[in-house]
Amino acid sequence: MESQKHIWDYAIPNEIASTSIKANWTAALEMRLFSVTLVTTLAVCGIVASFLPYYFNYIQARPGIYINDPILNLLTPINASLYIFGLLYTCVFICLSYISCFPRFLLKAAWGYCILTCLRMLVMLFVPLEAPKEMIYLLDPILSLIVYQEVAVTKDLFFSGHTATMFILACGVPNKALKTLFTVCTVIMAALLLKQHVHYTVDVLVAPLFAYVSWKLAEKIEEKVFGNISTITTESE
Repeated sequence: MESQKHIWDYAIPNEIASTSIKANWTAALEMRLFSVTLVTTLAVCGIVASFLPYYFNYIQARPGIYINDPILNLLTPINASLYIFGLLYTCVFICLSYISCFPRFLLKAAWGYCILTCLRMLVMLFVPLEAPKEMIYLLDPILSLIVYQEVAVTKDLFFSGHTATMFILACGVPNKALKTLFTVCTVIMAALLLKQHVHYTVDVLVAPLFAYVSWKLAEKIEEKVFGNISTITTESE
């Protein structure tokens, strides 16, 4: 007898997913709708990524305003870059390792992050800010090669991409334990960014809201494309 069990109910290590990941992807790629959607998604993400260096060059060159931030005024800045990127990329790796077992869910995650990136670009256009005066420059070892390239970008402030990324992991991962972990890590990430004076307080406070909206929009896209939420079929006695 077959029954549907939402992948939210599974924990890591996911024994079922580990044994069925090949079957999941084989079945998904045999669906024309999934294959076409996957190619389209990769193309859109590629276009957005290729545009980002030019966009951030523009953001960095334009004048902005300073914010008198009482929270930052209380914090003596320190270089927490190692902790920030260690936390971020560890959580991203854990999340992708988990959801990669489920093709449709991974596809939805790509939509969510792409929407988040586009929202951030749009919002920054209307909120030109100068970097906090005591900012310690945060050099991303990966994005500096892909997105920022040779330009030192310090004005990509409102809203915080690092905080939003952490929270969209919490929104999107279909596992209660990991959801709690990533939510806690979002708070830690926000605190570290403020301690390094990389962002203003408002930048990190609003970031989870935009991440949540991005994920909900991704869910709406999934409903339109595939008709229902991500589920897997399991055998039950």
